Amino acid sequence: MQTRTLIACFSVAGLILQGCATAPPPPVSHAVVYATDMAGKAPVCQVKPVTVKDGATIQAAMTTGGGGWCGLPVSHDGKPFTYGLLTTPAHAGKVFVHTVGDDTRIDYIPQQTPAPPDSFAVRVVPGDATIQISVNATPAVSK
Repeated sequence: MQTRTLIACFSVAGLILQGCATAPPPPVSHAVVYATDMAGKAPVCQVKPVTVKDGATIQAAMTTGGGGWCGLPVSHDGKPFTYGLLTTPAHAGKVFVHTVGDDTRIDYIPQQTPAPPDSFAVRVVPGDATIQISVNATPAVSK
């Protein structure tokens, strides 16, 4: 009887240790996005998110209108960038680069309505990629 009990104990212990040998999946980051980060978005904001490759120059287009910010989400390996440098300033608006949740967001706010066409460039780090963004600001749409 004792022999069977010992074999059963070793078998159960082997299964438990085998289960522990597999690595757990990597944690999924879902940083909090606060309501204040989303407040004030322009009623017209058309832009496609950009995936950034190290050292690349990326062209992006943005259409905004109606007042408020229009944001371009950029990602790099699923993490936000450490910082962004405005290398070519916008002439008809303001540009802000900041982290929102798990992304870096490049926001453009026109200084006047309607605003003339505008463009700017941001270099993001790490990776030293440059994102060149052309902006078409439309007048507010009346309903």
